[in-house]
Amino acid sequence: QKVDQMAAVFPVAPSYEDSPVSGPIAATLGRPDLRAMGTFVGREADVAEIARLLQSHRLVTIRGPGGIGKTRLADEVMRAFKETDNSGKRAFFVSFEALLDASREVVIETLTSAIGVTDSEEGKPIDVLVGQLGAFNTLLVLDNCETAHAVVAEVTRTLINRCAALTILAT
Repeated sequence: QKVDQMAAVFPVAPSYEDSPVSGPIAATLGRPDLRAMGTFVGREADVAEIARLLQSHRLVTIRGPGGIGKTRLADEVMRAFKETDNSGKRAFFVSFEALLDASREVVIETLTSAIGVTDSEEGKPIDVLVGQLGAFNTLLVLDNCETAHAVVAEVTRTLINRCAALTILAT
């Protein structure tokens, strides 16, 4: 479905092998306040459409060329999500912006850090992550997935397959 002239939003079936997902919590230090970039005008329909897609699809991607506002749009979707009653569903924003061709371990470490998993958790890191995300209804916003696209896609598939209550919005 075409959302606007520059960026398209696509629901993705969890079993789709060539997922467009080829490619920390909002208050995490170092994450810029995207609202400081100016007003968010003219994209309200896009936010509503993505929110609608997230109601019926567990994995939705926002794709388009660099600089068109994918991160800002995902941030606004998350803000709108937090402002509505979502039956106790948690939401996390994870940016992979600083990762370049990261390993699976680094991607998993980035995710566990963003959702607040402590080093004291025992078990394989992916199992600990699944335990934390699978125990609650969760919206996970993954930004800048293209920086480590193959690994992020593989970890995303694992999470979608193992966490029945997880919904992912990826840019």
